Amino acid sequence: MSGAASIVTVAVVGIPFIADRLAPFVPVALEQRIGEAVDKQVRTIFDATACESPEGSKAFAKMMSAISAAGNPSIPVDAKVIRSGVRNAIALPGGKAYLFRGLLEKAENPDEIAGVLAHELGHVKNRDGMRQIGRAHV
Repeated sequence: MSGAASIVTVAVVGIPFIADRLAPFVPVALEQRIGEAVDKQVRTIFDATACESPEGSKAFAKMMSAISAAGNPSIPVDAKVIRSGVRNAIALPGGKAYLFRGLLEKAENPDEIAGVLAHELGHVKNRDGMRQIGRAHV
């Protein structure tokens, strides 16, 4: 019985602890390659293509530039608006971040979008995508 408790404790406490400690040491180039693989899965799941209207792209780039300058992410960020009705945003390993059009359409003002994007860039800066992968696969 105590052996089973030890295994459960290691799985619940030890693996997340190890993943959190190792994520910062994963080379950025490796994290970016992992992010590309995850990106392909995300794009397949959401049948996602990037929104590319000139006005929207310009406004989005301006907002991302301001948020990135303020947040100083630890790795380069590649952010896009995805044509999906999903009301969400995500950050992937390797610096990819997506704002889904459904959330953009639901927002009442640009500050709401800026807050969501800042949150996602926080995940990029903290390399949370690598931490999650480590927790799932260690």
